[in-house]
Amino acid sequence: MIPRVLACDAGFAAFGVAVVELLAVGERVVHLGVIRTEKDVKKRNTMAADDNMRRTRELFRVLNGLVVANQCVALAIEAESMMRNASSAAKVSKAHAVVGAIAELHGLSISSNSPQRIRKAICGTAKATDADIESALLARYGNGIEDLFDGPDGLRVHAYDALAACVVALDSEVLRMARSMSKVA
Repeated sequence: MIPRVLACDAGFAAFGVAVVELLAVGERVVHLGVIRTEKDVKKRNTMAADDNMRRTRELFRVLNGLVVANQCVALAIEAESMMRNASSAAKVSKAHAVVGAIAELHGLSISSNSPQRIRKAICGTAKATDADIESALLARYGNGIEDLFDGPDGLRVHAYDALAACVVALDSEVLRMARSMSKVA
């Protein structure tokens, strides 16, 4: 069995994911996607906190399903960064907490890197744009990864951010250990 990593760009409304196989030499992207959670538009006397809990549970179910279906052995994630808006920060924190809960449930290690470190490692500058990240990933993996994305084009950036988090994590002790599993198999 080739070990797989679930990489995450944690967001509440749009949560980017990538599943990457760690080959004995190199890696292969097997899935790029985005998980969407929507506010309850009907507002049937639903408190915002209750709706946020519903969305958090939805994220958990989908991410847990990806971990189980792909038999992931580790997680990679773009670390939380400071946000100016308290409401947005709280929602992103919920998404990060879901990743932590899944790691705990399955006994998985997490490799986490800051957005700036990821951009610098992928593009050579912490000020790289989303387009720069996309170009660098397409150069690394080929245009075929575009066909793996299963979501609206406007949200592709989240899946690429997840993949970028995995690429940077490839050099981490967590993923070096996971890769060694493919050499034994």
